[in-house]
Amino acid sequence: ADIHPHSLTGLFLSNELVDSFPVHRIQLTAHGLEELWVDYRDGRFVECFKPLSSDRLAAHLRHIGSDWVEGYRTEVNLQAIDWMSQVAHRLARGFVLTIDYGHTAQDLYSLDRKRGTFLCYRHHAAHENPFLHVGEQDMTAHVDFSSLATAGEEQGLQTTGFTNQMSFLMGLGIEQMLAGLNQDSPELTAAIQLLKPNGMGTTFKVLIQHKAVPNPKLDGLQYQPFFRSALTTQSAA
Repeated sequence: ADIHPHSLTGLFLSNELVDSFPVHRIQLTAHGLEELWVDYRDGRFVECFKPLSSDRLAAHLRHIGSDWVEGYRTEVNLQAIDWMSQVAHRLARGFVLTIDYGHTAQDLYSLDRKRGTFLCYRHHAAHENPFLHVGEQDMTAHVDFSSLATAGEEQGLQTTGFTNQMSFLMGLGIEQMLAGLNQDSPELTAAIQLLKPNGMGTTFKVLIQHKAVPNPKLDGLQYQPFFRSALTTQSAA
């Protein structure tokens, strides 16, 4: 059933949803910014470069405005922006909690990530070739949390906070839960994976937004490794 605008009071919660949306793959070539498309030649799928597929995509790339060099490759997820706009438009009062692996725009589009973040996963093994095991693997790219925050704000959301998964779970008191587990329990092993500072603990981020909730104070945001301004910084330039 359709959800009417400004009709819901509650929480929109997503975990590893946004990274599953399709992305535009972009590369800076000798001809400027071009989009990677898929062609079929001589019995196999191949990549090819073509002009950007829409004016909206071109405008978004101008907004990012980074100092990329030829050969730089990245991804843009316009569907994620549309999704956040729709969520915010339907919420009358409450929160939006988005958990996923990703970065601020400043980090995501930095020169340090010149190959982008697009990856394919099959049986827990990662690689960059989407033409292997067609239909039998997951394809994903990291989330631009700055764009999500901006899209929400344009539809009346306020940014409550932005943190990583480790800090979020620590704020919620995960240490007390861990203290009650046996040292050899699978639950303890799984929880430690969620907290690893060189793994899921920092790769996964948590964006919390709210609407019509005065000055919310959330335990999960007690320990914030980011300043809020990091979300609105569109590039490292």
